[in-house]
Amino acid sequence: MQVSNEFVAFDMHGITTKVMLIKLSGVVDNRSVMNVHDVILSILEEFAGLYVLDLNEIENEEFINLTNFRKMLSDFIRANHNCIILSKSRKLELWIENYSVFNGIYLAKNDTELVQVLNEKAPSDIFLKDVNNEPDIRLHLDYLIKDV
Repeated sequence: MQVSNEFVAFDMHGITTKVMLIKLSGVVDNRSVMNVHDVILSILEEFAGLYVLDLNEIENEEFINLTNFRKMLSDFIRANHNCIILSKSRKLELWIENYSVFNGIYLAKNDTELVQVLNEKAPSDIFLKDVNNEPDIRLHLDYLIKDV
């Protein structure tokens, strides 16, 4: 699994705000989940702002069936609840609907829906916090986790 993160600027409610984009891509298996779990979790524990977790580039559809992956997602949400999940997976959507830890989390299937969520659906109080003064905790996660 490959992981990358960056800050992107969005104009939300007339305020330009930095949003952290965390992108997971490639083939996800239990070993790769364990390799990235703690690194991403440590970032989210330090970052109080809004982040987008992009899962659209994950290559294997059965990733949501992996217990470690579901636990990782739950841990991320518990660490920082200001999340929008970007995923076109119907299985993920159904799973999220059944767990209370995801209450208040938005799911967008594509970039158009993401912009709509950012501008219309998400509660504005999340965005009105001044996260532009957050320290730049980007750790350059552009590495490939190789499975043996």
